[in-house]
Amino acid sequence: MSGGVVRVVALAANQNVLHPHSPAEHKITELWWVMLGVATFGLALVTVLLLLGWTRRNRPTLPFGWGERGGTALVIGLGIGMPIVLLTALFVWSDIFVIRSTAAPTPSSTAMTVRVVGHQWFWEIRYPGTAAVTANELHIPTRTRVDVEGTTADVIHSLWVPELNRKIDLIPGRTNRVLLYADRAGTYEGECAEFCGLQHAHMLLIVIAQPRAQFDAWLRNMQAPARASGG
Repeated sequence: MSGGVVRVVALAANQNVLHPHSPAEHKITELWWVMLGVATFGLALVTVLLLLGWTRRNRPTLPFGWGERGGTALVIGLGIGMPIVLLTALFVWSDIFVIRSTAAPTPSSTAMTVRVVGHQWFWEIRYPGTAAVTANELHIPTRTRVDVEGTTADVIHSLWVPELNRKIDLIPGRTNRVLLYADRAGTYEGECAEFCGLQHAHMLLIVIAQPRAQFDAWLRNMQAPARASGG
């Protein structure tokens, strides 16, 4: 039991969207903090108004000497006008600026391509132009724009590495793409974010970001002929 708890905590430590390690994820994190700030402000405002109404519940007049017109203006301004302005601003920011910065990359803007195929319940990773194949372990060079092409061999999966970028859905018969970029060497945990069957919770992905020289050495070693075992 304790070993399982330790493993879950360790994985969660590298799946924190508030610890971004790529320019795209930085944009997502900024949006998260802004939305938290707006939501906190809204909660505080509503709480103050509720408390004000509760403490004055037995008084026949509105606070601050407001008349009926003042009360109507308050309802329209805070109840209709402010939400429209705030939600419109968040929509423009998220659906225009953040989506653009996290969108699928153009082939000419990336240095390499990796192909990820979702299976029940593991990830198959291939490096086009090489014979390298891995399962559940994706290697990328640091500070390099990597175009990840995702597809599935069976049901719908969803590929998500929270510290590097947003998720993409892997849909049968289609190929979706996402940019992965790691600003420092390290291990980043990802997972399938779409329920895909009984073993869905075990469908984890490890992304290992390495300095370019180490990555190149690893890729060469993966393509070397297998040695026959002795005996």
